[in-house]
Amino acid sequence: MRAQQKLQTEQAQAQQSTLDTVISIGTAIFGAFMGRKAFSVTNTRRMGSAAKKAGRSRKEYSDIERAQESLDAVQQQISVLEAKLQTEIDAIDNGYDSQSEELKAIPIRPKVADIHVHFVGLVWVPM
Repeated sequence: MRAQQKLQTEQAQAQQSTLDTVISIGTAIFGAFMGRKAFSVTNTRRMGSAAKKAGRSRKEYSDIERAQESLDAVQQQISVLEAKLQTEIDAIDNGYDSQSEELKAIPIRPKVADIHVHFVGLVWVPM
């Protein structure tokens, strides 16, 4: 469950990073075309910032791949453990058959000391 949550978190971070990158690139391009100078210091900084965000976005997608690999490994371990458990359950189930068990009769005689009378009643029914 933790591996699935990690994967979902990484996917959400990657989507947010992609959105930030797209907005940053769009702002830089829009500023270059609408500003006075196409290659000003501000526009160059914006493009650099957009490139850095694109790099972070790629990193987030590689994090998704690692989280997916981790999830796959955990699911594979779970399936191996479940198969092993089922094999052990079958071995125990096949090793014990209640129908073939030999039963012995053991008589248990009551002792006077073990008999306790809790209630004594008298009922009269008119006929």
